[in-house]
Amino acid sequence: MRADAIPSPPARRSWPWWAHGAAIAGSALAFGLGAHVDAISVPLFAIALLPWLAALDRCTRARSALLSGLVMSLCFAAAVFAWFAAGIASYGGLPLGYGWGMLLLAAPLLQPQLLAYALVRQQARAHLGAERWVAVAWLATSAWVAADAFWPKLFADGLGHGLHASRHL
Repeated sequence: MRADAIPSPPARRSWPWWAHGAAIAGSALAFGLGAHVDAISVPLFAIALLPWLAALDRCTRARSALLSGLVMSLCFAAAVFAWFAAGIASYGGLPLGYGWGMLLLAAPLLQPQLLAYALVRQQARAHLGAERWVAVAWLATSAWVAADAFWPKLFADGLGHGLHASRHL
């Protein structure tokens, strides 16, 4: 090996499904707690995405990244917008299970930025490489902001609700 040669980063190994699921559940739990407990919302929201991002780092294909984003949107909606399932059921005079079903079916539409972020991040890592992490982070964050800004919203915001304490939200 030449002295000026840069060693390549170690190959990423994918996590088993249960570890990936546990990371997503950890992120969703942090968001859920932060959305319902005002005193800890800001610190929890500051670190809530870290377990999911660590799991997302291990996605080696676009399909697995998209699936991870989909599951994260489902878990986020279930943890943060649980009240909405009861509202749907009550408004429609339906059993609570139907309200949950409708909420979970709508979850990717309520939080599309999670899907966009996951897919763009994985593709950017695949094409640019892990050593260009600043460019990867910039591209993925741009996808998040674009999806958040240009996708029609049922709620004014998803992640920001926990950062703005209000009795009426």
